[in-house]
Amino acid sequence: IEQNGYYSALFPFICALILTILIELIVLILFLRRWKVKKWKKPLLTVAIANIISVPLVWIIFLALVTALASIFLAIVIVEAFAVVFEAYAIFFFNKKILPLKRSFILSIVMNAASFVVGGIILAFLIIL
Repeated sequence: IEQNGYYSALFPFICALILTILIELIVLILFLRRWKVKKWKKPLLTVAIANIISVPLVWIIFLALVTALASIFLAIVIVEAFAVVFEAYAIFFFNKKILPLKRSFILSIVMNAASFVVGGIILAFLIIL
């Protein structure tokens, strides 16, 4: 696998996807407990699927933006904003009865901030090792 270059490109992506899902599900569980939401199955599934869709899109958009804008910072801001909005609306759309739009956005902002910071730190250590 390593000879054709797929390993070097695929490994960080798979790690990022798994870390993002784990971190965001932990944040989701903490918020659902705090908000005393009793039905967890649908929100958990929604966040996992939303991440399976959004993480590859974020990586593709990020690479395109870095190339087009020549600014890593601006590209990060744009893709993180995209992730927050996409996931907030996905959470709201599939869980309207238990998570109103405002809570969906709060949840998405905190989940994405946590996965960006914690996931970034963990990924940095994985890449260094």
